[in-house]
Amino acid sequence: MIDSIFGQASTRHVFVNGAYLSPNTSSQLLKTKQKNFGWGYTNPGTDVLALAILLEFTDKKNALRLYRAFEQELITNMIPYKNFELSVTDVLRWLNNHV
Repeated sequence: MIDSIFGQASTRHVFVNGAYLSPNTSSQLLKTKQKNFGWGYTNPGTDVLALAILLEFTDKKNALRLYRAFEQELITNMIPYKNFELSVTDVLRWLNNHV
């Protein structure tokens, strides 16, 4: 069960329940060379983060279908270059409204 999602601005690393979330799978699925996460704006890094988070909560098909909307509604609204903590409740609520 996922309890927390935390983004560290200084490294652009994201942690789920304290464990490092790799951008590799989402980068490969999106066919991008982007290897860092981003938040608070729109760029390939925010695509990669949105998909990586959704892959933690849903299957690949739904994650690929929904990641752009998730990016626009949640990821780009974070404060750029600042640490973030994303509420699991918010992610689940968002998914329930979109799946």
